Amino acid sequence: MSDSDKATRFVFEFKNNVTYKVIELAEPARLVIDFAKSDLSTNLSNLDISGTNILKIRTSKKKFGDLRLVLDLKDAMRFQHFLLNSAGSEKTRFVIDFFKAPVNEERISKTDKTSKRKILIAIDAGHGGKDPGALGPGKIQEKHIVLSISKKIERLFDQDPSFDGFLTRDGDYFLDHRKRSRLAFDKRADFFVSIHADAFPDSRANGASVYVLSTEGSESEVGKFLSEEEIRRDLNQGSTIIEIDKQEEGVDQILLDLTMDKTLEMSLEAGGDVVERLSRVARRMHKKKVERASFLVLKSPDIPSLLIETGFISNPAESRKLADESYQNKLAQAIYFGIRDFHVKNTPYGALKPKALDYELYEYEVKSGDTLSQIAVDYGFKIDDLLRFNGLKSSKLVVGQNIKFPRENENKIKEIYLVKHGDTLSEIAQSWNISLAELRSQNNLSSNVIKVGQRLTIYGQLIVQPKMVYIVKRGDTLSEIALKNKTTTKAIMRSNNLSSSTISVGQKLAVP
Repeated sequence: MSDSDKATRFVFEFKNNVTYKVIELAEPARLVIDFAKSDLSTNLSNLDISGTNILKIRTSKKKFGDLRLVLDLKDAMRFQHFLLNSAGSEKTRFVIDFFKAPVNEERISKTDKTSKRKILIAIDAGHGGKDPGALGPGKIQEKHIVLSISKKIERLFDQDPSFDGFLTRDGDYFLDHRKRSRLAFDKRADFFVSIHADAFPDSRANGASVYVLSTEGSESEVGKFLSEEEIRRDLNQGSTIIEIDKQEEGVDQILLDLTMDKTLEMSLEAGGDVVERLSRVARRMHKKKVERASFLVLKSPDIPSLLIETGFISNPAESRKLADESYQNKLAQAIYFGIRDFHVKNTPYGALKPKALDYELYEYEVKSGDTLSQIAVDYGFKIDDLLRFNGLKSSKLVVGQNIKFPRENENKIKEIYLVKHGDTLSEIAQSWNISLAELRSQNNLSSNVIKVGQRLTIYGQLIVQPKMVYIVKRGDTLSEIALKNKTTTKAIMRSNNLSSSTISVGQKLAVP
């Protein structure tokens, strides 16, 4: 190390050529340098850095034999790095200079705008090849189901200008968990999601689940079974288990600070966003919160990771749904939006910040008797817009065809509505200023039938501003007032917080 008025220089000498990567982190300012398959032969704690802008230097030995250096900085600093090859020798020197001159805000701002990268999402389709995964009724294999869903998720991310997605496997072949993690690491993925559809001895088990890594064992009986089953399968396929729990002296602080604790915290937050989205699609979540389990594929301390059980293939009814293309599309959209929601709030350093969407892409599967004009009316769109949005040259439809449409979400709020005696689905939709078809789509309803006490999730805007105020006259009834004003009795009762249809002369009613 050498220090001058202009810069602080570090030189690291290697016996052979070295591969490295440099990662700049903010809040707090840090620089992370990873050297592939390298060891440190000196103690950096003996270096005198008291007169520099570097607060602390830490080291750790990472998985795959890589060496990590972490430099805690007082502030963001300009730096440059390069390799020097020694003449007549195989030795290589890595040089990094930290400049002490103030950072040029304008220059950095311009650089950031032109060099922002896309957020990279690693999508892992579980099992494959000689490992079919779980088997469902009718010999349905998990490996095929999850690959289909994973490809749909990748396509959604690739269509998003702020993201890129890649598959750890794009065909029917086997990868052990180490190779899956290594692929994400080598490609410098910002996020890792593993898609599964596992089984449980009790065929009644159903619902989707979202897992993050647990360092203390699984929280639930199902989670424990699934993680143990994963280990058994992995060992049977001859895989090498990645161990991250055995830490060398001094490494634990670095892993806690830079990786595991922060990564788990981010994984939990992302899991919560995905659970919220999945709960709109899956009729039942197996658990309504993010669970923890010791899945091997999640043991990458560098990358926020989730394992998503899209459902239980051992449940006959759920197995049929998981094999359905339309349902797979809904699952893929929910997972995509959940991960996207997380990255809107937690954009990786140096990456493009995704815009908060004012719409969400939904799909409708064409059924017998459907027409494009009726679908347009039901969902509140012009037929020309649907033609253009779906790339259709005519309005002719085929049963089973998927029609995509954006549903406007701006200024809409989420509400859980408890169905009361006398309610109808159409009246509830009217009160929330959304279409009947939209309300059914939000709650995965196949008909207009609802039951007292049923909970409906509503994304809409409750009509609270009256079109007029009506003063009750002698002889008036609520039903007559509703009829005259082209509204419903229930809508007037809801707008005025009435528990019954009884009204009195002179009473003022807000008429929606």
